[in-house]
Amino acid sequence: MTSAEQMETTRTSSEEVEVGKGGGGGDEIHPLHNEWTVWEHHQSTVSTVTSYSQNMQELYSFKTVQDFWKFWNNYPKPSDIFFDGRTKKKITREGESQGKCINALSIFKKGIKPEWEDEQNKNGGEWNLRKIADLSTLDKAFENLLLAMVGETLDEGNEICGLRVLDKSKRKTCMYRIELWIRSENAKTAIKARVHEAASDGMPRGVSVGNLIWRGHK
Repeated sequence: MTSAEQMETTRTSSEEVEVGKGGGGGDEIHPLHNEWTVWEHHQSTVSTVTSYSQNMQELYSFKTVQDFWKFWNNYPKPSDIFFDGRTKKKITREGESQGKCINALSIFKKGIKPEWEDEQNKNGGEWNLRKIADLSTLDKAFENLLLAMVGETLDEGNEICGLRVLDKSKRKTCMYRIELWIRSENAKTAIKARVHEAASDGMPRGVSVGNLIWRGHK
């Protein structure tokens, strides 16, 4: 079963429901196993713990298949908001006089902030897919991992905290990174193979998402 082209299966306490492309049709509500929160990280001119927190904005939470697709079908993909080699894009929302550059997007379990200092993150770390230079590859790999994470196919326990995609471009060089955060280093080996398999699912022949690199938070 693939993570993007076919249906994803997500566990609930009493049943299994499917998270497919644009899924959750009909009137029946399909709860997810976990509730998730979407965070935007806005570009800052300084790099400190304080500025990181101040430039982080909680946008939306979802706990059903239907609400997940309301978010994912309406929010811009990474290729629509990150530097593309020509322009640094801005998002301007209703009521805002000036747009904001977004340099990262995080989807984390409800109650966990995408910060190393959070109690659920500080003893763990993250698997990174670094140096992705092609935006279409980035979009595909990020969607693959997001579907697999929300669909609970990456994690047999409760180790995954969240997923983050970042724009690491400098000057005119495009470079992007995807991070899957887990709460314990003890779980990193068991999750690694699933992460790479999910990210690579459905990629065109000859296209690689690169190697996974571990970074601990301690």
